[in-house]
Amino acid sequence: MDIVSPDELEKWIKEEYHSLSGKVMTDQYGDFVVIEQFAHGGMSSGGVDNLWWIEKGIPLLKSRLVML
Repeated sequence: MDIVSPDELEKWIKEEYHSLSGKVMTDQYGDFVVIEQFAHGGMSSGGVDNLWWIEKGIPLLKSRLVML
C-alpha cells in the first residue's frame, strides 16, 4: 500500500479546499469561508476556518501520518 508523504497530504488538502471553496487556503486574512454544498444549518453550517486548518488540522494530520 502506498502512503503519501506528509507534504503531499498537505498539498492535497489545500487543493481540495481550493476546489470546493474557490479560494486559496491562507492565514493572511484568517479567512472563514462557507461552502454552500455543506451548509445544512447549525452553527458553522458549511463554514471552514482556514486558520484552524493551517495551525492545527493539517499539522495534526501530518503528524499522525508520520506515526503510521
